[in-house]
Amino acid sequence: MLEKEIPNLKLCYKLKELGYPQTGNGWFWSQSPKGDIVLVYWFGLDGFYKGEKVRIENGWKIICKVPNCCEIFKFLPDSVKVNGTKHILRIRKDILKDPFDNIIYENYVLTYGTIFLCYAPNLIHLLIKTFIWLKEKKLI
Repeated sequence: MLEKEIPNLKLCYKLKELGYPQTGNGWFWSQSPKGDIVLVYWFGLDGFYKGEKVRIENGWKIICKVPNCCEIFKFLPDSVKVNGTKHILRIRKDILKDPFDNIIYENYVLTYGTIFLCYAPNLIHLLIKTFIWLKEKKLI
């Protein structure tokens, strides 16, 4: 279930490379003193991992921030203008069911008019992929 809500390390690291803010309290991909890559909730130099308090000075390293949908969505513009044409942001959820009402296929789809189409099985990955595209195209 977490994979539908938590972006993977690769996407989060790409966000960091593109200048996504790495400050503030929240979830971060982190490296434990043993070298394991895990999710830790950090607030300042203190963090929580599996209900235990951890600290930076005890060998923990922060790799990159793990944004939630609300945090990443606020960076997406309602529209983008390319070559004088305004392209409006649209998001929808596509579901395909069989005759017995079982879900066969479920995807989130995001478009900016006709210039961008992205789909992903979960909303957080969709929003992050869109943020990456907008940054790489220098639209934000």
